[in-house]
Amino acid sequence: MTKQEWLEYFQAVNDRIPTAEEYQAAQASGEFVEEAAPAAAPQQQAYNPVAQPAPNYAQPQPVMQQPAIAFQLMEGEEILLQDTFTASAIFRWMTTSVVVTNKRFVSRGHRFLGIIPVGSFELSYFQGSLASLDIERGMVDPLGFLIGVVVAFYSLVLFMMGAIAPIMILAGILLLVIGVVMAIASFHGVIWARNYGGATSGATCSLGEFNRLKKFYNDALPLIISESQKAE
Repeated sequence: MTKQEWLEYFQAVNDRIPTAEEYQAAQASGEFVEEAAPAAAPQQQAYNPVAQPAPNYAQPQPVMQQPAIAFQLMEGEEILLQDTFTASAIFRWMTTSVVVTNKRFVSRGHRFLGIIPVGSFELSYFQGSLASLDIERGMVDPLGFLIGVVVAFYSLVLFMMGAIAPIMILAGILLLVIGVVMAIASFHGVIWARNYGGATSGATCSLGEFNRLKKFYNDALPLIISESQKAE
C-alpha cells in the first residue's frame, strides 16, 4: 500500500497518529512504499541555424496566490507548512488558514451558520498533544442545513398565497433561493484535529478546494509525526 493509505489505516485502527518509531518501523519492514515523484520530461533543444539567439518578447505572467494569514509565532518557532483556503463558496474573501510549525498545528478562519458568518476561530495544538488528524467532505453544519430546508419549505406557503397577493410569489421565489443556497452551503471540506484528551475541532473550506485541503493533509501528517517525536 502507499504511505498515505498506511497512515489512514493506522489512524482507523489505533485512533491516533503513529509515532516516529512506528512510522520508521513500518517503512523499514516494507508495509508501505514511498510514491515516486514523476520524472520530468527531457527538454529538446531546437536546432537554430542562426548563431544569434532569437529575441524573447514574452512577458512573465504573475502567479496569483491567496494571501496567507499572519500568525504570531512563539520564540524558536518556525513555519514548516502553510496554506490558505476559501472558507465559503459564497463569501470568497473569507478564508481559512492552516499552519504546521515545529511546535504547533494551528488553524484560523471563520464559522458559518449555513451561508451566514457567525464569528471567527483560532485553534492551536502543541506538537505531541495531537492524537489524530483527519479530513472529511460532507455536511458539517446540520443546523444550517435544517434552517435552509425550513426556509425553502416556507416559500411553498408563500406560493400558495400568491393567488391572494401576487407579491407573495416573488417573496416565495426569494425565500426558495435563500433556502436552497443555505442547504448547499452547509456542505464543506473539513480538516479535523483531536488531542489526547478527546477534544476535537475542525477547520472548513469550500467543497471546490477539498483536493487542495487533501494535499495539505498528506504533506502535513508526516511533518506532525516527526515534530511530535522531537517534542517528547
